[in-house]
Amino acid sequence: MKQRYDGEQTKEDILMAAGALFNEKGYKHTSIQNIVDQLDGLTKGAVYHHFRSKEAILDELMRAFMPSNEILSSIRSDDSLTGLEKIQQLFLDAMFHVDVQKFLPLSPLLVKEPLLSLKHLKLSQTIFIPEISLFIKEGNKDGSINVPHPEQSAEVILFLLTSWYNTTFFTNSLDSFYSKLETSQYVLKKMGVNILDDSVISHIRQQINQGIEAINNEKSMEN
Repeated sequence: MKQRYDGEQTKEDILMAAGALFNEKGYKHTSIQNIVDQLDGLTKGAVYHHFRSKEAILDELMRAFMPSNEILSSIRSDDSLTGLEKIQQLFLDAMFHVDVQKFLPLSPLLVKEPLLSLKHLKLSQTIFIPEISLFIKEGNKDGSINVPHPEQSAEVILFLLTSWYNTTFFTNSLDSFYSKLETSQYVLKKMGVNILDDSVISHIRQQINQGIEAINNEKSMEN
């Protein structure tokens, strides 16, 4: 039976199918027809209705690895949060928000291709640096942060909270991930922007442990 498609669900299904194929076959070796073949009831014309090219699919897929404009706007307009708390919320949403989590499992393998990894890095800079810079300025005003040069500080923060964990450039394990978190915590605190305070570190550990437990439960059910 052919599946019925509509609007946003269609785009999401295309992105999920494309992401799986990009990981399996590689971006260069995946065609639009390959993607269509994974989508029962969808035509090539329908794919082109939503995306003008394979590169456009890739661009939107990479954007889906990060908090949406709606999430960013929600953090930006939340007057109950200090500048520091907004950066903390941004970082946690980038890791654990349900909308990001749908696509994030596709990210590590996909961005292992060097050119795609650079594309992802550039997009991260475009999305995150203006937001972090804005929140640093707010934090400097409300007293939750004390750092000079917001734009340059935002670049350091972005590296410490995202790029440093990119497996294309650095070897990572769960132990090294936690070691990097602790090192990032030390550096950021010395900078005057204590994003990774103990409560944030604890939240990250809790979320990761829950994810590991869920995976283990799935494997035990399969066996």
